[in-house]
Amino acid sequence: EFQLAASMVIIQPTTSKVVVVHDTQTRQWFLPRGRKDRGESIEQCALREAYEEVREENTGMPDEQAYVGTLLDVHEAVRLMSQDEALITTVAYNLWVETRRRQDREQHATQ
Repeated sequence: EFQLAASMVIIQPTTSKVVVVHDTQTRQWFLPRGRKDRGESIEQCALREAYEEVREENTGMPDEQAYVGTLLDVHEAVRLMSQDEALITTVAYNLWVETRRRQDREQHATQ
């Protein structure tokens, strides 16, 4: 059966660090992600999964018992993740950096 899933790149603006999840059993590092529930939009799914996987309370899902959410420097996160997730993270992070640069330039131009 086909199921939709969602993932997201979360960047903490004050530190420029990326939120990643570490599965302590498999030793894999990945972006917050999960399956879409019935009646839920893909955006709602991404937000819910991010919240569930990075908070300290466990969701009770058997496959998530060993998940630990953490903040990492983007270069460290990219080094630890799979090639596909590293590429997604790099593109999203670079877009975020460029967006902030443009916002700073626009703000300085209006002063």
